[in-house]
Amino acid sequence: MTKNYPNLISIHNKFKLNMGCDYYIDKSLFIYDYDDKIISYINLEHNKGYYYDLLLDEDDNNYEKENVEYRKRLLEPSMEPITIFINNTFCKPSFEKKYKELIEYDLIIYNKTLDNVNKIMKEEERYER
Repeated sequence: MTKNYPNLISIHNKFKLNMGCDYYIDKSLFIYDYDDKIISYINLEHNKGYYYDLLLDEDDNNYEKENVEYRKRLLEPSMEPITIFINNTFCKPSFEKKYKELIEYDLIIYNKTLDNVNKIMKEEERYER
């Protein structure tokens, strides 16, 4: 599933280089307005992933099929989306303590406040480089 993000660069992880791996694992906060359009996103984690083909035998008749399925499984997010903020409140006090300052700082860039936000979701995405 691909999403259309606004043309934004994550200011929190722009210093990380994207090279030397097979795929990436990103965990981000997606900030939505009341029209369910993304206002912004904050990249929290950017990790590298690697395929380990050593588990499969290249001479096996099913190698190609198993290899495609293996790679597809690795590219499926392992984390279910988590609702951080909805109905003008944080879902847990720990979410507020952990993310509020970061979110407010990010929203200032777009001349927005938490009053402009409908929901905030924490989601994982995996994609090949």
